[in-house]
Amino acid sequence: MRYLKLLIFGLLILICLPLEAQVDDSTIDIEVIDEVIESILASNPDLTEAQINDLTDRLSILAQSKVDLNESDLKAFEELLLLNELQIREILLHREVYGDYIALYELQTVPSLTLSDIRRIWPFLKGIGTPGISPFSWSMLYKGSKTIISRYSRVLEQASGYDGDSSKYLGSRDQISFRMRHVVPGRVSIGIGVEKDAGEPLNTNYNPLLFDFVTFHTYLENVTKQIKQLALGDFQVSAGQGLIMFSGYGFGRNAFTTAIKRNERAIRPSTSLNEINALRGAALGIELAPGWQMVAFASLKKSDGSLIIPDSLSSDSEVLISSLQMSGLHRTESEIRNGKHISMFTTGGSLKYNGNRLQFGANVVYDQLDKRVEPGDRVYNRFYFKGKNALNASVDYTYYFRNLIFYGETAINPENAVATVNGLLVGLHPKVNLALLFRHLPKEYYSLHGKVFSDQSQTTNETGFYAGLEVKPSPRFLVNIYADFFRHGWPTFSANGPSEGSAYLFKASYQKRKFWDGYLQIRYQNEQVSGGGDALIPPLFFRQKTDLRLHFNKRVSNLMTWSTRLDYNYMKLPGDRKENGYLMYQEFWFKPLGKAYNGFLRFSHFNIDSYQSRIYSYEHYQAYDSRNVAFEGVGNRMVTGIRWKFNNGIVLEGSYNITKYTDRHQIGSGNDRILGPVKSEIRAQIRYGFND
Repeated sequence: MRYLKLLIFGLLILICLPLEAQVDDSTIDIEVIDEVIESILASNPDLTEAQINDLTDRLSILAQSKVDLNESDLKAFEELLLLNELQIREILLHREVYGDYIALYELQTVPSLTLSDIRRIWPFLKGIGTPGISPFSWSMLYKGSKTIISRYSRVLEQASGYDGDSSKYLGSRDQISFRMRHVVPGRVSIGIGVEKDAGEPLNTNYNPLLFDFVTFHTYLENVTKQIKQLALGDFQVSAGQGLIMFSGYGFGRNAFTTAIKRNERAIRPSTSLNEINALRGAALGIELAPGWQMVAFASLKKSDGSLIIPDSLSSDSEVLISSLQMSGLHRTESEIRNGKHISMFTTGGSLKYNGNRLQFGANVVYDQLDKRVEPGDRVYNRFYFKGKNALNASVDYTYYFRNLIFYGETAINPENAVATVNGLLVGLHPKVNLALLFRHLPKEYYSLHGKVFSDQSQTTNETGFYAGLEVKPSPRFLVNIYADFFRHGWPTFSANGPSEGSAYLFKASYQKRKFWDGYLQIRYQNEQVSGGGDALIPPLFFRQKTDLRLHFNKRVSNLMTWSTRLDYNYMKLPGDRKENGYLMYQEFWFKPLGKAYNGFLRFSHFNIDSYQSRIYSYEHYQAYDSRNVAFEGVGNRMVTGIRWKFNNGIVLEGSYNITKYTDRHQIGSGNDRILGPVKSEIRAQIRYGFND
């Protein structure tokens, strides 16, 4: 019960803190943030809960800090990832030609912006006439906005991994986290957080700091004219288009079909509980001269990896790593044995020039591990990273010419493999934008920290061409289209030989002021995979998947918003097999005007042939807490939650979800197997915000 005592202790600290001026979070539009995340997840469904919450956290921070229409530069708007650069430059050009904006509503006069665009960025904009950011002072290290968040969740049904067997989970079913953060927007961020995942032991015998994961950071911005960024503790670094280093939330194909250029800030604090996506050490950004900036960083952290323990009879006593692990879970003896036993030293930097028309940079990243990586002997592993050292270098550029934006990055590794990504954004018409992107990632190229636009999660073994179109027939009507063609010149995990594929999307959206909005979305993907059967080398087949989505959202009254959705998919699999499925839900948000509380209720019904044809549905539970749930089988699901905001700055949130299957008598497998057709979960969160 030690974990319970700690949780109670944390809550007591939270409640006993001095109740000063409340931090107003009413400007954070959760619905808009959810809409943005869901659009990204539409083509990136496999993001983990930690990654989704990291993205939610970032967008919420941006919603709190705000972008000033009359003061901000290109980079401030680019961070939002909600508009393409042509739209951003039009916003800035309007300011240059007509003077400062006199109201946010003036954005309606920018030709390339639809009402949907404006609604999407509205929560992230500062009101006209609002005081700007004060110059940096050392008092900001302790005077500012404070937020404390304590979160708890638990699956109510006991899985087989908790039956006490030594090979099972060593901890309880409870997931616990606690975060504290001090912020002066645009100047200071200081934070600490701890987390225990379900199944992880809360015990000093396994975790010297009791909790499995501990994060901390101090981040300063614009300290002096020369020191632009300083990060200590956990931080994230991005460079170029992601060929050698990218820690931001730039993803691949998504419903924002022309907003595909990577625009992440070079250094940013790691503010979430994402165990994988951060470096630990120090980073510094310095302005050398007007337009010239240098970034340098160094990190030393423990990472997870599958250890290969040498045979006691072998003459070779070296401990090897077969692969680096990214789950961040340490629940069983095996996971703990493989967890946090690899020391990874990472260092590098960038030299950048930012001009009016031309931006370019030179980047380098070096990694050194204390154990040697030796991937398995499978064919698709042949060109994966091997050894203890990795070195990647790149150059990137952006060039603006009238209604054209050229950008790209080219990188090289010690094997002299050259990877390149190059794109073009064209304003064909005030209401028509076109995005083109070509990438070539040789099979010999690898990057431990890369996250480039591609069909795969890894930055290797792919050549592809992408075209995205955005058409705005009217201020209320928007059409997004993309087509992506790709080829893997070497076998992959799912294909035992060179393979190819293509992906397409069509989305038509319409918004009727604030009363209702809806969209139709069709996605189609066709790619080669290995077929089944008894053949020694299974032949390649094209796996085809079509996804159809109809979504409608209506403001029923001042008290309630109603959403309904139908998802349907159809798959053609190797061996002339076919699978399909559908998911439909009804959702109600209750937001009584002038009341301190609000809530939501969602009912879902699904009928899906198998996990292979699964349908993902994004679910929001509470602030900074959401998940992309994978549905398969036949059943029903209910999700409900409530939020209560008190005048003293405390916000209580809770949610409950339950899934009942009608086609099975057990759920899951292995340690996660639940005997019975029902799985339910409770989630709770308490937030406390104050100023000093």
